[in-house]
Amino acid sequence: IAMNRLMSSMMRGIGRKRRCDEPGRRSTGVDSSSSDDDLDLDPDFSPDSEELRSPVAKLARIKRAAAAAAAKKRRKTSTAKRVSKSKASDRRLTRKSAVAADPADNNAGFRSVSLDTLPTDVLLRIVEFAASQTGMLSLAASLSQVCQRLRHFITVESPRCYSTALWRNADFSRLNRKLSTAQLHSMALPRFPALSSINLENWKTLRDKDVEAICDKYRDTLSEVSLAGSDHLSGRTLTCLSDRCRRLSRLSLRRLPHRLAHGQLFTQLLQRHSDSLVDLSIDSLEGEIVGFGLLLSGLTAKPGALSRLHRLRLANLRSSSLRDSALDVSALAASAPNLRQLELANLPLAGGLPFVWPDCRLSQLRHLLVQELPSPFRLTVSSAALPSLSSLSIVATDFDLVDDLSSALQAEVDDTGEKSSIQGFKGLRRLAVSHCTNADEADTLAPLLLLMESGQLPLLDEADFTASSIFSLPGGGDRLAAALASLPSLNELNLTGTGVLLPAVRLIASSSGSLTKLNLTACKCLPRGFKQLLTSRQSIAAWVAKAETELD
Repeated sequence: IAMNRLMSSMMRGIGRKRRCDEPGRRSTGVDSSSSDDDLDLDPDFSPDSEELRSPVAKLARIKRAAAAAAAKKRRKTSTAKRVSKSKASDRRLTRKSAVAADPADNNAGFRSVSLDTLPTDVLLRIVEFAASQTGMLSLAASLSQVCQRLRHFITVESPRCYSTALWRNADFSRLNRKLSTAQLHSMALPRFPALSSINLENWKTLRDKDVEAICDKYRDTLSEVSLAGSDHLSGRTLTCLSDRCRRLSRLSLRRLPHRLAHGQLFTQLLQRHSDSLVDLSIDSLEGEIVGFGLLLSGLTAKPGALSRLHRLRLANLRSSSLRDSALDVSALAASAPNLRQLELANLPLAGGLPFVWPDCRLSQLRHLLVQELPSPFRLTVSSAALPSLSSLSIVATDFDLVDDLSSALQAEVDDTGEKSSIQGFKGLRRLAVSHCTNADEADTLAPLLLLMESGQLPLLDEADFTASSIFSLPGGGDRLAAALASLPSLNELNLTGTGVLLPAVRLIASSSGSLTKLNLTACKCLPRGFKQLLTSRQSIAAWVAKAETELD
């Protein structure tokens, strides 16, 4: 700035000196109207004059050149802006004309949407999905820094927000190492005014008094509790859940200490919440289970006692007291007639599970999992007893499939004297028979083959025979391969670890038009190079061509 002022004053002095030296011109001292442009308009000004050879004159010339270049650049920029605006206007007109010409083309009239114009219900769905992935506490810390609308949207104190629906589910399973129980009560829980679901998995420092405080605070709203992996809980926890949580509908007890494993407490819990319990999961209780037969009797106490129960899981309960206990399937069907998902895994039960009509009928059951039950134990599945079954998984368990279609030979008769209409497993979409030791028995294989060959599995989408000896029966492998090839909707087939032969697999892969995934890894009887995982129609077609070359 100082150099510019010095240069301007010197240039004005030079101009005044030249005008004063001209003949007939009177010197008037300081001329306020003179400027730097007077140098360009003076006809007697010479570029080779002595003034231009001075450093100040050179700076003045540089300044004028820079000003001219800046003006030229401004003219070019303004011209480019006008051209770009014109092109953008032309594009908008073209897009509008395209939309008018084809209203069904959504991409032609694409318009960007901002958070300010996004509907509230859409934004609520987005935030709910993000909260289910990361947890509401960590999500709120991030969203509060994005914009004002999101900050008001997730703030509990904001009168404009929908945060009541967002702050109902609390997942603290990922914060067990970041928060203490004191911080849980003082900092985290106050953010949830009406908590309905809480997940406290793997909280090693959780005590009975903490569960009691949570139940006291949310006794009118809490309906779902998960207490997996808490090592310091006792029977007080089950008593508290029974007495104080009035709306308890979902309870998950997994990997808990032996102090909780008392059948009488579970029975009391079932009696208190028989009209509201929807989901009950008891998995991997440590230590000796005292009086667990009381729990089984509580499940089958009286008809309709658990009418709202939709899911029941009993798994990994290795206790000597279970060996003399039995699960009465017919009583369970009467006690929980609306049961939709039943999972029984690794239970040393006595007797068996005869799902046979008319003694047992679960018309709403869709998913049945029976896994690793002892060898004397036997599962019997009848399509008349489970008419809505869509997924059947039998793992390491002896089983029988009662063929109700051919059993029109022994078709049951109802009270009116007419034959019952038996539909078979027509709704079955997934069938898993893996690690079963009796799968190669003729009595076991015959009903399964008859179901496939008679077209009674039209919707079967996935079949899993992992490590099953079902293909080891003489002549049974080829017959089962032909039955699998005839299934119209088969999409995935898993033959891992089976003794299937190459011609049988070629028949299945070439004949099934809907097959897109075929797992042949660890198949003992296939040649080297054919034990592959095929995940597309192209890879299956290439495998078939390779197999035909090998067989020829």
